[in-house]
Amino acid sequence: MKYTLMIIFSSWLTSQSLLINEIVSSNSSIFYDEDGDTPDWIEIYNPSDIVVNLEDYGLSDDLSEKLKWQFPNVLIQPKDFLLILASDKDRKKLVSSWDAEITVGDQWYYWSKNSAPPSNWTSINFAATGWGQGPSGIGYGDNDDNTIISQTVSVFVRKKFTIEDSNDIGMVLFHLDFDDGYIAYLNGKEFSRKNLGAENSVVTYNQTATDLHEAEIYSGGFPETIIVDHNQYPLQTGENVLAIQVHNYSTTSSDLSCTPFLTIGYNTNIQNPKAPDPRIDLPTTYLHSNFKIKSGGEDLILSNPSAAIIDSIYTGSIPTDKSKGRVSQGSEWKYFDNATPGKSNPSTGYNGFLDSPTFSTASGFYNNSQLVSLNYSNASIGAKIYFTQDGSEPDQNSTLYTQPINITSNTPLRARSYLDGWMPSIVETQTYLFGSQPDIPVIVLNASPSDLFDPNSGMYMKGPSASPDFPHFGANFWEDWERSAQFEIFDINGNNYKANAGIKIFGGWSRGNPQKSFSVFARKKYGTSNFQVQLFQGDIENYESFVLRNSGNDWDQTLLRDGYIVSLIKGINIDYQQYRPVLSYINGEYWGIYNIREKISEHFISSHHDVPTDDIDLLAYNGAFEDNLETIHGTKNDYMNLINFISSNDVSDATVFEAINDWIDIEQYIKYQVIQTFIDNRDWPGNNVKLWRDSREGGKWRWILYDTDFAFAFPKWMTDHYKFNTIDFALESNGPGWPNPPWSTFLFRKLMENDSFKHQFINTYCDYLNTIFLPDNLNDQLIKTKNGISKYIGKHHERWKQNINWEGEIARIKTFNDLREFYSKRHLKSTFDLPRHKTINISIKPPGSGTVKINSLNIDQAQWSGDYFPGIPINISAHPKPGLKFKEWTGAPDSLSSMALDVENFSELEAVFETNLNIDEQSSVPISSKLHPAYPNPFNNSIVIPFDVHAHGNVTITISNILGQKIKSFNFNNYEPGTYEIKWNGLNGKNVPVSGGVYIVSFNTQLNSDFQKIHVSSDGVRTYE
Repeated sequence: MKYTLMIIFSSWLTSQSLLINEIVSSNSSIFYDEDGDTPDWIEIYNPSDIVVNLEDYGLSDDLSEKLKWQFPNVLIQPKDFLLILASDKDRKKLVSSWDAEITVGDQWYYWSKNSAPPSNWTSINFAATGWGQGPSGIGYGDNDDNTIISQTVSVFVRKKFTIEDSNDIGMVLFHLDFDDGYIAYLNGKEFSRKNLGAENSVVTYNQTATDLHEAEIYSGGFPETIIVDHNQYPLQTGENVLAIQVHNYSTTSSDLSCTPFLTIGYNTNIQNPKAPDPRIDLPTTYLHSNFKIKSGGEDLILSNPSAAIIDSIYTGSIPTDKSKGRVSQGSEWKYFDNATPGKSNPSTGYNGFLDSPTFSTASGFYNNSQLVSLNYSNASIGAKIYFTQDGSEPDQNSTLYTQPINITSNTPLRARSYLDGWMPSIVETQTYLFGSQPDIPVIVLNASPSDLFDPNSGMYMKGPSASPDFPHFGANFWEDWERSAQFEIFDINGNNYKANAGIKIFGGWSRGNPQKSFSVFARKKYGTSNFQVQLFQGDIENYESFVLRNSGNDWDQTLLRDGYIVSLIKGINIDYQQYRPVLSYINGEYWGIYNIREKISEHFISSHHDVPTDDIDLLAYNGAFEDNLETIHGTKNDYMNLINFISSNDVSDATVFEAINDWIDIEQYIKYQVIQTFIDNRDWPGNNVKLWRDSREGGKWRWILYDTDFAFAFPKWMTDHYKFNTIDFALESNGPGWPNPPWSTFLFRKLMENDSFKHQFINTYCDYLNTIFLPDNLNDQLIKTKNGISKYIGKHHERWKQNINWEGEIARIKTFNDLREFYSKRHLKSTFDLPRHKTINISIKPPGSGTVKINSLNIDQAQWSGDYFPGIPINISAHPKPGLKFKEWTGAPDSLSSMALDVENFSELEAVFETNLNIDEQSSVPISSKLHPAYPNPFNNSIVIPFDVHAHGNVTITISNILGQKIKSFNFNNYEPGTYEIKWNGLNGKNVPVSGGVYIVSFNTQLNSDFQKIHVSSDGVRTYE
């Protein structure tokens, strides 16, 4: 199709009473619903002089199902409009009237006796005998209270109210003017909380709020709106109760405030409602259909209750944030630049939208000037092309295209088709650069020069309000401004990619640098909701956003620290942002080296872990937020519950630690802490900490490694970084402030109270000191990362007028690499009061016959050695290759394939493997059903019991004491042949921990039986009550 002309299919009848009047099928920003979403929408118009009741009328996108969505009992007045949001939310209730059920000045019962009220004080049937009574607000100080109470740390208030018909409730709003924290309950169920810990956690009467919050009404403000989920916290027909506890930030606070509001929206017009407080912004509610509109075009059908079509239209393709509608509610359909939901349509519009121009020459690098022709399919109807060469979007004031354009220097050529009465085309861009294409990717960014560089309004500029001191707070580049742009990536494999996008200035203090970072967003309003491009090696080919990073704090030193760290940790189950250095141009001007990085968001996590974004909780440590936690996505409640659990229990107890193990991915957390402390990152842990979890059952908290520029001998005004004990720094209980305040080190400190965690941390640290943290490996990776940009660093320095001894900066990192391993061992020794480390030598016989796992390492070399600390047992296990089996450890006679050993007693171990005659190599089906050695053995927490099943059938595993008394039984039905394992937590059939000693594991199938001994450590299995 050369251009898009509107083709109308409409059952226009001059006598019809209702019309489909306007449609938006790709809404990104022009209309928001009551949930803050941007759904498609359909507008119905009543052109008649009578009121029409739409009950049971149908709206559909399927001609075979004309009553797909049916209207509720709703009236549309003469010459009036009704909006239906095509959101697929299927909502049919509109709020018709509002009632101030509870407002300022109402009578309340209150308890302010500096003691705990009765435990059932939030329930409906509780009798508030002995409680005070008075009108709200209730409190003291600030002269904003109707009922003044004595100074106290907390006040508890409750008020009953009656609902005539709870089925008529469409929306419930809660407001509370408070100082400093509160918990609110409806009919005994908590529904809102601020500054008092995690949801549903217990708060005592004398507990202070976790943060300050000033009452707002007395200073001219009004509290935020809390929309109560009526399905989750239902009001009932008859008597209900609202109960609230308010707590001060300190026991000596000079003020306390409690002024509640409960405003209820009803689906019908109730009799004699009480007018809501005029300061409350009452939300509008909408009807929502059970379908969305396909952006590529589909039929919309409006039918009467008998399924007879009243009106219909084929939507066609409608550009994002544009509408298609009837001109002045008449018979003629056009496209509109500005949608008019709920209002009359304009009297003029567009006949259709034009195609973008095409270019004779594609973007790329060229050695000679290029003569570029612009072609357009709309020429036959008189369309014209306008173009720019400075990065700005062309309009009809730009240069008119009349002949081929001679390109002789770096140029972004942007063009657009125009024709009166038609919607302008999308801007098309090609960028021409001169010289040889580099051997690393190049990204070009094109945007209006005024959006970027206008002295007063440009997002890249200081603007009129900047502080003169670095990093120039108050500058334009500290604002959260987003502007439209176009980017194109010239990849070294020839697979170029370009898209329109939104851009923002990104980062913290590095915004003050002359070269600033950008975040780049895919949004429908710019053209696409995701970038379909492979930015990095791997399987991910869709991105909602990415970052062009200037290297942050490392911008004026090596430009590679954070990316270098990524190269060290690949493949060890750590979450991190991928890294790719690129050369950049903005509007054709060379802009130096950037690093393309993934942007941390729920989408970033979802793409790496295959978790739906709705099931992701993503948090950041941030001292400026309540509980020192910023909620980026989801909720922080589970993490707050974790912190409360750790605060109130003995973490040294094995069962408590096992519960924490179900909460935190301990292995991943330890790896994260090991890396941060080894690299000596001192812009952490009170900063640059993000963590996430899958909120579905079984999900655990994981930490994300990012922004590690303050590492590997940074900053250079500090000296001897390699000597610094960053483990002690991360365990400091009284920082007292940045970068390691007590709240930021709390979790690490508490977990170190558990010996199992401590030993795993020490051993994992040693694992990495023996492998990825070895000086040779560190320096090899440093050279590789350096070589990725070394060819281009001089031009970058020249561009930004930097006088930097880059080789000297790299040499500082190398010095750190050479010496850090030695000092890290000293730090482990001093922090944990350990003896001197010892070396253990591991060999595999015959070479290549299997692997040996030591703690977190999998070793396949024939000869390997590593240093560990006596008194901290290492976990070691032998794993044969298919067709082989473990025979023995030479150097540890009578030992099992899996064991815990102390390097004090072993310096040489050889894992010996031999042919396994019990395995059918063709099918890998075990020839017999039997037990394998359980591990770890002895144990005091849990033990894994592996076993083979030869033939399909039932399996019973019984654990008995040495007297033959059954302790625990496991029964499995219909097991297929294969190798399996179970985990026993040391609890008997009544969930009571067993005592230390020897126990017998019996294994039975229909054809085979087997048994083995296991040992529970002398102190027994520890548990938590």
